[in-house]
Amino acid sequence: MGEGVSPPQSYSKIFEECFPFYLSIGMSSAEYWDGDNELPQYYRKAYKMKQEQINHDAWLHGMYVYDALVSAMSHLSQNKSSHKNYTPKPYDFAKEDDERSKELKEVEAKAQAEVWMKSWVSATQGMFKNK
Repeated sequence: MGEGVSPPQSYSKIFEECFPFYLSIGMSSAEYWDGDNELPQYYRKAYKMKQEQINHDAWLHGMYVYDALVSAMSHLSQNKSSHKNYTPKPYDFAKEDDERSKELKEVEAKAQAEVWMKSWVSATQGMFKNK
């Protein structure tokens, strides 16, 4: 072997190095060593989803704190018209999801109409070329 090139690690060594991580995310020793070999990828996916949820929760918490600070700071102003009250109810994310879903459906409908129109034009041109 050339200089500075280390020999490849054995699979046993790699599995032993990864074992603590899978234990930390809830996989049992029996599942890791004796279970289905595709099971770890599902544990990793579940772990990633959980981390994304934690991140979203932290972001949402920050939004509420930000609104509280803006509300408090606006009440320090002498101008009563600039006072902002804290949000009276939780944020409605379902409404945003519905709007996004509606936009996606509109884009999809336009794409389908475009495909239909192109196929119709192509068929119509074919009819005229044959005459």
